[in-house]
Amino acid sequence: MSKELRLQVILSAIDRLSGPFEKAKTANTRLAKQLKSTRERLTQLNQGAKD
Repeated sequence: MSKELRLQVILSAIDRLSGPFEKAKTANTRLAKQLKSTRERLTQLNQGAKD
C-alpha cells in the first residue's frame, strides 16, 4: 500500500470516528452536570432533614 493511500485511509477513519466521539463527550458533560446538580440537591435535602 502506498504511503499516500495509507494516509488517506487513516484520515478517513479518523474523520468517521470523530463525530461519535464528540457526541459521547457532549453526553458525558451533560451527565456530569446533572450528577452535580443531583448531589447538591441531596445535600440540601439532608440539611433540611437535620433541622
